[in-house]
Amino acid sequence: MKKMNLIILSALSLLIFTACTSMPVRNVNDVKIRQSLTKKQVAEAIIDAATRRKWNVIKEEANVIQLSISPRKHTLTVDVPFSEEMYSINYVSSENLNYDAKSGTVHKKAYKWMLRLRKDIDKALSRVGN
Repeated sequence: MKKMNLIILSALSLLIFTACTSMPVRNVNDVKIRQSLTKKQVAEAIIDAATRRKWNVIKEEANVIQLSISPRKHTLTVDVPFSEEMYSINYVSSENLNYDAKSGTVHKKAYKWMLRLRKDIDKALSRVGN
């Protein structure tokens, strides 16, 4: 009986821990660029911001830059579609961040990293505009 209680308690603890660290996958959508810049300037600002924060550029296309960050044993990959007027940061994939396709959840750090990237991109864009 004690062994069964221990197993149930362990399973509940794991469930609670997972629930506290996971959240629905959220993207950063349609962030407006406040100054008048060319697409080339926007792309350069995105890459500058990303590399300063230790993101790697995986793929660079005319309207989308794919970035990846791998702190410790985790990896997060995002697409950053952009134009002269706006950009977004979209979740693509992750490793060791508890992604669950069925429930559409991922470790909360993934979104935190995406928000930091947004903040850095906004700073880089403002530097280009000045």
